[in-house]
Amino acid sequence: MEDAQHVFESSIEAIRDTLSSTDLASFRSYGDSKKMLVEVQKGSTNYANRSKLAVCCKKIGFFAQAFAPYFDVIGIFVQIKPEWAGWFWGVLPLILQLGNNLTSFLENVATMFENLSFRLPQFQSWYELCRKNVRVCDKARLAHALSFIYSDVIQFCLHVYRIFSRTTKSSGLLTRARSAAELLWKPFQHHFSDVVISLEKHQAWFETEASIHQHATITEHFDSFQDFLKSTETQNDREKYKERAMQEKEYAHNVRLLKDWIAGPLYRDIYERTRRDRLPGSGKDFLLDQRYIKWRDNGFTNSAQSTKPYSLDAHLERILFVQAKPGYGKTYLSGIVIDDLLENTSDSGRPDTQRPRVVFYHFTSTNKWSSDRAEDALRSITSQLLVLHSHDKYTIDALVLLLNETGSGQRHASVDDILASLALLLRRHPTYIIIDAIDECLEPDAFKRHFLEITKAHDCRALLLGRPTTPFPACSCYRLTGVLNQKDIERFLTTNFKTMSNACLFGSPPLQDTTVDQSAKSVTNHSSGMFLWARLFLNYLCSPALTPRQRLNSLEHPSAFVGIDTLYDSILSLIKRSGEHNTKVAEDVIAWLSGALYPLNQVVLHTALAITPGKKTHSLDFLIDYPDCISRITCALVETTEAGEVSFIHLSFKEYLEARMNSARSLPLGGLDGWPSIHLRLATKCLSYLANDVPAQPLQPLEMQQGRYSRGPVEAAAATLQASSQEGTIVTRAYTLDSLRTRYPLLRYAALAWSTHIDYAHQHSNYRLKAVGDESVTTFAESWVALLAAFLVDRRAVTMWVEACCIYEFNPKLRNATQSLGYLTHYGNCKTLEGREMMWVATGMRQLAGALDYLFERYPQVVRDSSLIWTPFVTDAHEKNYWPDWEGEDAEYNGDTRGPRSFGQADFRPDPGELPSRSRNLIPPYIR
Repeated sequence: MEDAQHVFESSIEAIRDTLSSTDLASFRSYGDSKKMLVEVQKGSTNYANRSKLAVCCKKIGFFAQAFAPYFDVIGIFVQIKPEWAGWFWGVLPLILQLGNNLTSFLENVATMFENLSFRLPQFQSWYELCRKNVRVCDKARLAHALSFIYSDVIQFCLHVYRIFSRTTKSSGLLTRARSAAELLWKPFQHHFSDVVISLEKHQAWFETEASIHQHATITEHFDSFQDFLKSTETQNDREKYKERAMQEKEYAHNVRLLKDWIAGPLYRDIYERTRRDRLPGSGKDFLLDQRYIKWRDNGFTNSAQSTKPYSLDAHLERILFVQAKPGYGKTYLSGIVIDDLLENTSDSGRPDTQRPRVVFYHFTSTNKWSSDRAEDALRSITSQLLVLHSHDKYTIDALVLLLNETGSGQRHASVDDILASLALLLRRHPTYIIIDAIDECLEPDAFKRHFLEITKAHDCRALLLGRPTTPFPACSCYRLTGVLNQKDIERFLTTNFKTMSNACLFGSPPLQDTTVDQSAKSVTNHSSGMFLWARLFLNYLCSPALTPRQRLNSLEHPSAFVGIDTLYDSILSLIKRSGEHNTKVAEDVIAWLSGALYPLNQVVLHTALAITPGKKTHSLDFLIDYPDCISRITCALVETTEAGEVSFIHLSFKEYLEARMNSARSLPLGGLDGWPSIHLRLATKCLSYLANDVPAQPLQPLEMQQGRYSRGPVEAAAATLQASSQEGTIVTRAYTLDSLRTRYPLLRYAALAWSTHIDYAHQHSNYRLKAVGDESVTTFAESWVALLAAFLVDRRAVTMWVEACCIYEFNPKLRNATQSLGYLTHYGNCKTLEGREMMWVATGMRQLAGALDYLFERYPQVVRDSSLIWTPFVTDAHEKNYWPDWEGEDAEYNGDTRGPRSFGQADFRPDPGELPSRSRNLIPPYIR
């Protein structure tokens, strides 16, 4: 059996085998704990997070003070070599040094060392006892037993080192006489538990030594400890297999938990699309540029060097900011760089564990609901690194520690959790980071702050792409010119012109190759180095609205299309010439993408495009070959992504639209002349959907129990309602949110957004609806005013809307929209009937807003139980019979979908004789 000296020597050899060559060369040993603590406290003041490091040093100090007498005790039994204590005290400062930029993990590790200090035996008491009472024949046995305490602590320290370190010389564990099953990987908490259990065994044995001096009893406890050591050696193969299977299962479970916790967004769609679309050999000139090669081939340092003080020169070499004007093709270039790095890193000759990895993210703001926050990029990068290094058990070990012990405790990681996780991943693994379109990030300051913090503290390589108007500090800038990608644009145009010519789009017979080459070169010269312009020009030429002669004329005179805005004007004018239906669809698509309050998926947008204001939507109204037809109708200004999102082709088109809307200039399409027109168009669609496509009846069936309701005064009804809420709700949800989404795809958006769109329309440019003298409002019967008038007088439709808002947990307040429409009351003296109807709409909105305020103030239960609004209790919530009694009316009208007959004395009811004839058709029969 091995002796104590062998255990000590094996522990030191394990340290040498585990530390990287750089860490080993800079390793410093200490003769005692006091010298070590002085150096550690002095060194912690050199870092920015010195306050947190001071707390960690204090906890490590508790452990050192508790463990220091151990060497006095072991010296009683065996001749101590100075290097035993020197290597032990040298490992602790190394852990603090490597973890100084990973304070979230270091704090937890320091707490574990502090807990160990409380678990350690009272070595000082042992020293006095053993010095006087131990017999010579027992010394070898006691020294051997005590040596395992030293070995256990060293093993725990080396496990922490592997978490904090990027490279190690080997992955060997301590050479101890334990079975292979114990040498299996275990989670970090299990290692800590093993150390604690071992210390408890030692403590039980030595406490017996201190209280019972009979040799037989001591031998009995020593034999018990020997049995504990041998228990792992006698495990059979079946137990080993079970243990390994359980550990692998737990490991896979932890990886899944971490993926869900980090919650990274989708990131590959843009990269995969650009990879499919680009021609082979694109971007060669950039890849051969010396500035890029210097950034790519600049070697990575190891973990010890990354702890050196921050150097601006070193940081400048890590980050390369590639700048180019909008439409240059930066997104395609980012894909080229990613493929180049993947190819080079795969042939790097390094071990797989230290082969640099490539992660990337594309900001996009073509739609305002896209993933374009700084947090999205950080989550995506962290999630990618987690997947790439899911085989690294030490990395997963540390991240699980953050998830369970140190993190925020949220279902999804907070930003601080993400930064801590990303710091660990970058610290352990060399990484290339590619971030495209940083100018489209909604939080540029937060992104710069977080990104600079990460790249300063950890050795990684980052390539950023953005516009020249987006400054980024502490990086090397590379300004791209049009000359660099001119060859790629010419090859792109030549290939596509030949395809179009062979398809006889330029007429028959096809153009000669020399003509195609000359045309491609001429068009390239007018592109100003912008790939986007070349792509848009091709989309324009491919439009079915053009004849072959018109295409040839455009090809011969590309100067007529110089500039992105000019080309956008030409494409929109072309759409307008393609037919009334196509123009209407294109206007609707642009309005929904630019003005919607939140994202509409494909199904909801398909429904929205089928609506004709004032009419019930039929299956024949839906677009065929949707969503592919959207790209054809809009000449590819709008495209459908692989993820099913419908978005603008480029940010520049969104900026073009915003510039036109903000200046109230009409688009060449003609139907959109500013933000008010867009918001009123969407409000009209929403109101029409609520009034015509969703039945004016309860969205969920009601369970009416006989004798439950009282027809007494409002106070008695409120008391009964409160009692009923304790007994159980009176409404059962027969239709879940999923079923409502299937039956009425646009209901959620229409219910939540119609009043907001009306309010937004009146906030832009002091918009006011005009009705002067006898002049009628154009297409008034289809305007938002007429639809809103019809909606307000249909109390069942209004009640259905309130129920929908409550189902979707939205409080239907109309204060802002009511205030915006207040000016309509001034039309009461107008000579036109339209003007009087406008005044009536303003009054009806004000009345409904008051009824809603009273309803939710008096009956807050409606928010929790939305169908209560159809019950007899709420019927009398405001004045008399404001809200329809579904049970009474249903029996009275035999299922008639018309509204209630009585509005109460306080209701505003216009004289039907004063309304225009076309407006009278919108008023329910019971008002006429």
